[in-house]
Amino acid sequence: MDDLRTMQSADTPFFKEDGAFCSAAIFASMASTFCCREDSLLTLEPSGTSLTSVLGYSADEVTYTFHNHLVELILPEDRPMFLEKLPQANASSTESEFACRFSHKDGRQIWALVKCRRITDSQGNGYFCGILTDISYSKAAQDDLKNHLEQLNIVLSQTENIIFEWNLETDT
Repeated sequence: MDDLRTMQSADTPFFKEDGAFCSAAIFASMASTFCCREDSLLTLEPSGTSLTSVLGYSADEVTYTFHNHLVELILPEDRPMFLEKLPQANASSTESEFACRFSHKDGRQIWALVKCRRITDSQGNGYFCGILTDISYSKAAQDDLKNHLEQLNIVLSQTENIIFEWNLETDT
């Protein structure tokens, strides 16, 4: 909760005056929509794309810097996995959900949960439409927990004594 408070800015308050959590503001600032053609570069369709809230880029920046290609926003080492996880034309499922890393305008690498669906228009052209949700904070917490668990396992494997915690004040 404190992490969310530090992310708060004047234009997207996460907490109301009384301290109540505002989930709509969180969602709006941590998720973006996209719609792109089913081509090798995943060319973004301007009418169905809003990457500003998650990646920080304006529509013009996506057009001129990244040539409207979603692939160029994905970290190079994650591109093959991203393309592999997209729903294929002949697959039984038209939906996909996975996590990958994107480059943010400020230079950070962010983790995003990608949920997308493959759709086809009346001419048979394929498109991927979906949502990117910033999961960087939960991914960092998950990594911290994994590291802590590894440390505990090392300590436990190198000891002959039983380790336990005891709260002397409550005798538990």
